[in-house]
Amino acid sequence: MPERIIFTEEFCQPEDLYPFTLTRQIQDIRIGILTIREKWERLLGAVSYDKFEDDYKDLDRAVRIDKKLGAGIIYMIHGNLLPTPGLVSAIKRLKNGEFLCVNGDAGIVFRFSAKEIVKPNQVKMNKAVVIRDELPSIRFPWDITRLNAKALEEDWKLLKGRRKSQPLSRTNRVTKGHQVFVEKGAVVEQAIINASEGPVYIGKNALLMEGSLIRGPVSIGDGAVVKMGTRIYGATTIGPGCVVGGEIKNSVIFGHSNKAHDGYLGDSVLGEWCNWGAGTTNSNVK
Repeated sequence: MPERIIFTEEFCQPEDLYPFTLTRQIQDIRIGILTIREKWERLLGAVSYDKFEDDYKDLDRAVRIDKKLGAGIIYMIHGNLLPTPGLVSAIKRLKNGEFLCVNGDAGIVFRFSAKEIVKPNQVKMNKAVVIRDELPSIRFPWDITRLNAKALEEDWKLLKGRRKSQPLSRTNRVTKGHQVFVEKGAVVEQAIINASEGPVYIGKNALLMEGSLIRGPVSIGDGAVVKMGTRIYGATTIGPGCVVGGEIKNSVIFGHSNKAHDGYLGDSVLGEWCNWGAGTTNSNVK
């Protein structure tokens, strides 16, 4: 049976991340290129669910911690915790009944099987494993922009792996091309891309129109459109399906939102299905 992840918000105080957690679990917040859920699934090679007793939004993903979970390894992970190489390595060394804690504080990752489940929502843990590392987590909306540059770099390496980028045509001007990764189906012509200060990721079927100016670290998600003359500074995430224009700096747009016209968006987090009218300007996580 495949390994499974169960995310919990029990100690994460999702209300501190309102309004974003009114419509999604913490682990479904996008930071970097991927959501927190997507990062953990890829790094641990596991499918994920949400702990039923939390303030869940998706009934199809909600599971109870009881014997009905069946055989196989289960990792219970705090939903606001971002993976790091050291943390992932420590998790993979855990045995059933062991949990990770940071500098003797409460546990952050628990590994168990049905054998360790004593009764519903009660799991017998036998050993604490201390990890002495600063582990990034998001507690407030401003943590999303504060941690986005590092998350972009880690996700870029994760998604690239050993794959080769699709080539960019000679109409583009690129600096540090080895730090630019382009997925299949992306269309980029007459753009300027500078990856000197961080990597640039361009997703499947994305479109960068003529005159787009990109300064990494930046991610342009699958199917996103960057309109003519747009200026994007790092560290910025443009989620899948977005249409953007104007000037954007140090911001995260989750997905399927439009900021398609002139105006400035800086140091901000924008959720899904938002539409900004022409000339709208905002900054500093309002």
